[in-house]
Amino acid sequence: SFLTLTCTSRRRTARRQRELHPLPEKTILALIEDCCPSQPLYSSFSEEEICDNCVVCLLPLNDGELCRTMACRHSFHADCIERWLLHQYQ
Repeated sequence: SFLTLTCTSRRRTARRQRELHPLPEKTILALIEDCCPSQPLYSSFSEEEICDNCVVCLLPLNDGELCRTMACRHSFHADCIERWLLHQYQ
């Protein structure tokens, strides 16, 4: 359908733009921090605020670890989600 072709074309254009003008890793990490700041996890957080496991590595999120919780309410170790997002960008 037209919508599928349009979305596919936009993704290809975005991929070409990234290949021609890639953002530095430092800039991407700053955007991630600005969008979703990392913070130490504490057991005092309510269950609605965090998940039990990092959705990337599937290991438990423990007190004091730097984590990021996205708008979708999925929680991640900060390093795990940064690596995953950097990989997805490339």
